[in-house]
Amino acid sequence: MTVQTISRRCSTTSRQESTSQGPAVKNRRVVESDPFEVAAGSRATRLSQACPRGQVVIGGGYDLRNSIFNEGNGAEFVLSSGANDRRTAWEVVAANPSEHDIEITVKAVCADRTQAQ
Repeated sequence: MTVQTISRRCSTTSRQESTSQGPAVKNRRVVESDPFEVAAGSRATRLSQACPRGQVVIGGGYDLRNSIFNEGNGAEFVLSSGANDRRTAWEVVAANPSEHDIEITVKAVCADRTQAQ
């Protein structure tokens, strides 16, 4: 299977948070990509949202928009969702077998490298 890869560095849409619950993780930040368009009929596209320099991904996810299956959770399009091997980005592999373009926003939850290990 051929997988097209589309990556984005940190978006201007981010929020920085600190938490006092659980293990001490400071400078937790959620970074969100601009919407990626996944064309109708596409087979597999890898979408990625990177963490800021010096941070690693500790979680993430995606939002699916313009789906003709608005009542579902969009799982019919997403083949995988998880951290990349180096833990520098959250990756989503999606296919769009429908006749309508869809948009996917990828979110990465990042923390300082030394605190997340």
